[in-house]
Amino acid sequence: MLARSDAKGAIPPALVEPGGGFLTSAAVLHLQRAVGNAAVASLLGRQSRRPLTVQRYEIEGPFDINDPVHETITQEALKQAGMIGPKAKYSDTEAWEYARGAMWNDDPQGELFDKNKKRTDDYSSGLQWYRHFSGFEKRAGKGEQFGPDAELLARSHFGDLQFLHGMAADMEKASVTRAHMMMWAEFTYKVAIGEIPVTTRLGAVTVPGFVELFPKQKQLTVNDLFQVAEVGDATKRAAGSLMHMIQDSYASGHTERTAEAGGHKGGVVSFHSYVHQSHKKHDAYDKLPSGKGSDVGKLNRLPGATDAVAKSAQILKLIKDKKPWEDAELYLKLEVFNLEPMTRPASAGKDFKEDSDKTPEPALELTEPLPPVNDAIVPNTGLRVG
Repeated sequence: MLARSDAKGAIPPALVEPGGGFLTSAAVLHLQRAVGNAAVASLLGRQSRRPLTVQRYEIEGPFDINDPVHETITQEALKQAGMIGPKAKYSDTEAWEYARGAMWNDDPQGELFDKNKKRTDDYSSGLQWYRHFSGFEKRAGKGEQFGPDAELLARSHFGDLQFLHGMAADMEKASVTRAHMMMWAEFTYKVAIGEIPVTTRLGAVTVPGFVELFPKQKQLTVNDLFQVAEVGDATKRAAGSLMHMIQDSYASGHTERTAEAGGHKGGVVSFHSYVHQSHKKHDAYDKLPSGKGSDVGKLNRLPGATDAVAKSAQILKLIKDKKPWEDAELYLKLEVFNLEPMTRPASAGKDFKEDSDKTPEPALELTEPLPPVNDAIVPNTGLRVG
């Protein structure tokens, strides 16, 4: 990919190959984490004259790096929900804004796309995103905490917004993480069905806990948050962001769940924290299986992926029918973000720690009940959802 300067200044030499204007493999790796293989392929194809080999099987990646896992899950969920045709692709017009929304969680500052008044798939060089991500990664590794006053990119990957990826800050209780996830789910769902207009300022959003979590963005509108200007659809992007969070919660490197019959995943035992994980181990668990076959075929063999498709599709059906938030809330609490009776606070996870990390896993503890957001009653049981 031809390297170039961005508005912030010159490209750091570490991002480009010696003697050339191409991104290093490490830079491509981080770009693939954010937008997936297909997007990076498009970007490299336009800007490079070298033979196109997009690290698809050469660089391992987490649930959304090398292979277009997020894109394919979203694509298949949209099909199951009857929202796109059976042969449609996520890059097609009818699906693209959902896919763009699924990228938002990784790119909440919109640095992977150039501003374009006519189209929303105009990828940037990605260098500004990479520089910022790498800087935040180093700072987090040294113990810096990223909270409401930090940039959204730092918070979403290494700070208090890790719940956007089904993850959490170190030692955060699972019930706290789930409460944050339910808050984001309520916001994005209500935007998706039009209950929260896209022109609403974030400071006026009435979802409990939302304004406190986004104090620096109070004057932005929903459209601004999802980077919609002359073109784009914030309702679909909000739905895509919700899909991303659901999908990541079924990725092994993100969330520990119980194992169920047929290879399915059950309730949440622990949300992982990315900061102290071995990125190599995280990556190895979450790429599409190697070998022949389509991405959809491989997806069916990826642990948790079929669950992610099914759960995403069910929420999309509710969005399509504009069902009230209470219906979606009940489903998410009981079937998607349901916690086991015993959970443990967030950590790297025993299967994802660095080999040198001898820190013991946090002990299992009785799950604290999540205070009900409303008085939803489980049908035919009389049980109140908590």
